[in-house]
Amino acid sequence: MGSRGPTHSAEFRYHYLRCGSAWRASGLPGRTTSALYTAAEGGRVRRTSYQRDEGLTTDQATRDLRMLLDRGLLEQRGQTKGRYYVAAGPVLDIAAGLGRPAAVRDPYSARRTASM
Repeated sequence: MGSRGPTHSAEFRYHYLRCGSAWRASGLPGRTTSALYTAAEGGRVRRTSYQRDEGLTTDQATRDLRMLLDRGLLEQRGQTKGRYYVAAGPVLDIAAGLGRPAAVRDPYSARRTASM
């Protein structure tokens, strides 16, 4: 999730916290929230980036991702160096609830129309 930067919209924070609470309630370590949210947004989760973002050892990151696979929350794609994980099962349901950002309305469109 490092690519998002330090500032997040209120909607992003709301969904991130909602997802994190739901996943922790199911017994998952809190650190897995970043991987699951990335997948829910349609992103690819790679072990190396998850490991780096969460400050984990290779074994910890591998164990976490295997646990998420076993629970049907992520699906593996590719092999060896090209391996990555995408949303599956309940994560896809949460992804549907995230939606996409609404189109931004031009606040000056009424002025432009009136001046023409």
